[in-house]
Amino acid sequence: MKERDYFKNYLGYVFQNYALVEEETVWDNLKMLAGKAEVATTLMKVGLDESFLNSKIYELSGGQAQRVSVARLLLKKAKIILADEPTGALDRQTGQAIIELLLSLVAPDTVVIFATHDPNVFKQVDIVIDVTQI
Repeated sequence: MKERDYFKNYLGYVFQNYALVEEETVWDNLKMLAGKAEVATTLMKVGLDESFLNSKIYELSGGQAQRVSVARLLLKKAKIILADEPTGALDRQTGQAIIELLLSLVAPDTVVIFATHDPNVFKQVDIVIDVTQI
């Protein structure tokens, strides 16, 4: 398998800046990964209902955009997940729900790597690497 195909098929990201197309709708940002029913179900998993499908990204709050970014990751079904500050724009309760959702993906063939300053996340993971100690 080519390196590019490996990253395309196995690596998933949750970007701190969301990496969504601002001028497009939530549906337009997610439709390449799944059909409308699966996208709607996945949005529900991150706390957004189907009415968000027609919202432009620029109309969303930071927390809503962050959850769309997490939904995109879930739809990709990646085996290596890199989550850069996945709770940064979320309130504590929603952030906890997203961390639990991401941790639920951990399996023998799936790993989740968080880059975060959130001490609440540190308490929930198996290994913490403090880059100041490297």
